[in-house]
Amino acid sequence: MRAGKDKINLDIYDLLNDAEMDLAEYEVVEPDVFTKERHVSELKKIIHLSKSPQANWRYRLNAVAILCIGMVLLSFFTFKLAPAFATNIPVVGSIIKNITGYGNDVFDDYTEIIGKTAEAEGIEITLNEVVLDENQLRIAITVKGLSESNHEYGSVMTPQVAINGRVINPSGSSGIGEFKEDGQFVCVATFDINQIKLPKENHVTVSYFPTDSEGKPLWQSSEKNPWEFQFQVSKRSIAAKTETYRIDRSVIYNQVVMKLEDMTITPLTTSIRFKFKGDRPLSFIIKDQSGKELKLETMGYGTGSLLNRLWGYNEGDFAYSGVGDESKRLTLIPYVEQLNRESEKTIGEKALKELKAFDGKLPLILEQTGDNRLIVEEVTSKDGVIYISYRSEGISSELQKYRLYLYDESLNQVERDYENSKMDTLGTSEDLFIAAFKEPESGIFYLGTDRMDEVTVLEDQKIEIRLKR
Repeated sequence: MRAGKDKINLDIYDLLNDAEMDLAEYEVVEPDVFTKERHVSELKKIIHLSKSPQANWRYRLNAVAILCIGMVLLSFFTFKLAPAFATNIPVVGSIIKNITGYGNDVFDDYTEIIGKTAEAEGIEITLNEVVLDENQLRIAITVKGLSESNHEYGSVMTPQVAINGRVINPSGSSGIGEFKEDGQFVCVATFDINQIKLPKENHVTVSYFPTDSEGKPLWQSSEKNPWEFQFQVSKRSIAAKTETYRIDRSVIYNQVVMKLEDMTITPLTTSIRFKFKGDRPLSFIIKDQSGKELKLETMGYGTGSLLNRLWGYNEGDFAYSGVGDESKRLTLIPYVEQLNRESEKTIGEKALKELKAFDGKLPLILEQTGDNRLIVEEVTSKDGVIYISYRSEGISSELQKYRLYLYDESLNQVERDYENSKMDTLGTSEDLFIAAFKEPESGIFYLGTDRMDEVTVLEDQKIEIRLKR
């Protein structure tokens, strides 16, 4: 379905749409400070970048998003991932739903339970369940026998995966969430596969390579890997409910020309393919007709095909959360976030819009730029932690929700307690977020927000897509 009238060399682009692409060329780019906070959800994060060994991509964000209890490990993808927070390990059949699926019950219909266990060298790995659609493969495991070493946990987060004999390059991995409880480690690895054409039925081989506390591999290459799993997985039922819409529209900002090609919507995920010229691609807010907002999970881009290289285009894709059955129309609103290293160092201070002493009167409204605001509905204190319940009004709850700051009586910013915060919601303006902070000793504190100066919304270039529903 066409979302607009702009059309440039459609025949050539149609040919490119059918071209096979090498995921080894794909990397995930580093998000700015606010994007990191939006997608890290309840957790602190550490960004790990590495140069691409295979293509002239800018960066690779080692795509690991972590949900943990008591400890946060490694790095966050772009996560573009904001997994839902839980206090107990989910039961088998709901692990993927609760760690990387925002608790969306639709995952129940498409999760396949595998239930295979392999044990060697004191390490037991159980492959619990998988989910496969047109955009992603997600694999949930439980591991026993690991110590508190970062090396050991990291070694089982991203497996080697082959689908029908084709190895999926690790740079296609888009995220991991995890739980720890009673000596068990539960995590979900997510692989972006939307550039690969897969049949309805697929044979998958998954191999894990645990290490010891010093990072040395426990598996010797001369032996058969004891932590290798093979299974069949079908996407037949979800493929029947998958829709692809031709967008074929261009968005221009300064020296950036970005062409959105198509959008693939499954009951679980949403993917948008694009090409662009310029320094880096634009970002997009996506809302349905009721204002419900999709969550950006990953974004990657690279050089792509030879023809696009000759024309000066990079190719890439966005991964968003799924579109609900109630959605009849989607609006894509482009925006730009200026990367300013100095503002990253002074987040919540340099660009403060409003700072108010909390005097117990509610609701407390904190104005941002234009029609954007945060509305504090409730403030409570328990066991030395302050819980702030608030909602957002404005252009995007995903852009706004991490812009609530708390200061002590000396106006020193108090670090957010991510473990006790609750930031994942259904994506509507009525959703309440809960931000947790360590309570200042004096009990006196201020609440503030910023002007969102680094965000430029291109409202006049928004794109609407009417869904066939």
